[in-house]
Amino acid sequence: MSRSPLSSCSDKALRRRLTVAGRPWGLLDLAQEFDVPVLIHTESSSHNYFEPVCRRGPEVRFLWAHAGVYLGPEEVVALVASCGNVWTELAARDPWRYNGFADRDGRLSPAWMALFKRFPGRFMTGSDPVWPPGSRGCWDVADTGWDKIGQFLGYHRRWLRRLPAPLADRIRLGSAREFLGEPGPAGNLAWP
Repeated sequence: MSRSPLSSCSDKALRRRLTVAGRPWGLLDLAQEFDVPVLIHTESSSHNYFEPVCRRGPEVRFLWAHAGVYLGPEEVVALVASCGNVWTELAARDPWRYNGFADRDGRLSPAWMALFKRFPGRFMTGSDPVWPPGSRGCWDVADTGWDKIGQFLGYHRRWLRRLPAPLADRIRLGSAREFLGEPGPAGNLAWP
């Protein structure tokens, strides 16, 4: 018998509110009610797994971790184009972990560049200290990626410098501000 991810929840009323027919649809209702975003953090073999979720909560803002991790731009664009309530962050999409979308010198593939230009407000940078690759699931041990955070951020800085400045500012900070509802111009924070 499989357990619900909410089976450890001690409040049965809350558990009933969060699940509908064994699925966490109630969580989407709460996210909409309180206007809070939902992070979808999964290694995805297909964008098709996420699409029913974003369609079920059309008023909910979703942040798709790692832009699907293993997915190429053609699959990422399929989800972003079909679900206007999905933003993606690009943490761990580097040459050392999940499929990088740029080489170590920051050269983007033409397909990723086209995707960023088509949906400039739906992508944002991020950081993820999980290291070494494949070490997930060791929640009782501190991640050692904090020692490499400069390397990870340097990668993002290199490819962002190759973009037109307004697009780089949007992905670097503007999209996150919009996603979180924070006002202000994207370019008012220094990017070393």
